[in-house]
Amino acid sequence: TPGNAHTPPAHRHAMCCCCCGSKVAHIATLLLLGFTYICIFVGFSGISESGSPYGTADVTLQSVSGLSSDQKQDMDFYLSEYTIQQNCGSTGQICPLNESATIKYKDSACSQEFCDKCASAGDGIITCLVLAFLVGFGGCYFVWKRLTDANSAEGEEPGCSRLRLYASCTLSIMALLLYIGFQIWFNPCQGKIDSYANALKDEWGQNPAVNATVSSGGSVASGFVLTALVVTIVAAGNQCCAVQTTRSAPPRTPGGVPPGGIALAQPVVPPPGGHHPAQAYPAQPSYVGQPYAAQAYAPQGQPVYAAEAVLVNNQMDAKGVDQDKGGDIGTV
Repeated sequence: TPGNAHTPPAHRHAMCCCCCGSKVAHIATLLLLGFTYICIFVGFSGISESGSPYGTADVTLQSVSGLSSDQKQDMDFYLSEYTIQQNCGSTGQICPLNESATIKYKDSACSQEFCDKCASAGDGIITCLVLAFLVGFGGCYFVWKRLTDANSAEGEEPGCSRLRLYASCTLSIMALLLYIGFQIWFNPCQGKIDSYANALKDEWGQNPAVNATVSSGGSVASGFVLTALVVTIVAAGNQCCAVQTTRSAPPRTPGGVPPGGIALAQPVVPPPGGHHPAQAYPAQPSYVGQPYAAQAYAPQGQPVYAAEAVLVNNQMDAKGVDQDKGGDIGTV
């Protein structure tokens, strides 16, 4: 109100943990998502033996005596099939085969315990990768909108709106799908593969002439799916933290006059039984084209005096008018 001092409000800052409101944060998210898609493509390549395997199991027979060379069986596991590469040496005393083979999980030739488990896991992983691939496009769209948005909610900087929630949630869903796909492979598919490799090692290791060892676990494709999961989590967190600082109202100076605004013409209280000319503050530049109106003062039991302020050539001409008598009581 006129005549009262106002303390400038403190600027409010949103809590965040990274480049708050910076376009760099959104550009970094898009780059992270681009790398995530590369990892997903590698995951898709693991459908068949033409791509990267999801798991491996190697059983090696190290010669103790009587063997011409070490014997080894290498197995690579994909989403729809697995391959066997046997190297039984020149005599082939222990390995049952000395050849390569590709066996699909759903074929009748696949009789091991892991066949059904890995067939189901392969279908589930492909579904998760496809869904993550599609959801990621939505995440890229929302991040791009945050980067280019110039029409944000009132009181906030460009790019800080509900798009922050949409981008964070979309990328979180993408990360969840990748996590499910990663877990599907290792439990129970890779677990059954490990059990089969250990059983094979024990069977071949019964021969006192050899020392059998086994090595099994995840491989290239499953590693890239895990990498995609981690990168997507980082991208989602980056979008959650990328918050703009909010704008605050411009500070006001004592007397209720904004910087550059026009002061109010305020008449003084007339003494009892007499009239006193109205007084006005000096003129100031206009505040966003909206000058404050002059306000009249009406003490109890006294005639109403109106102050009229006129700004002419940066000079204030204030008149006091006795509204009861219609007379001009003074000019300043």
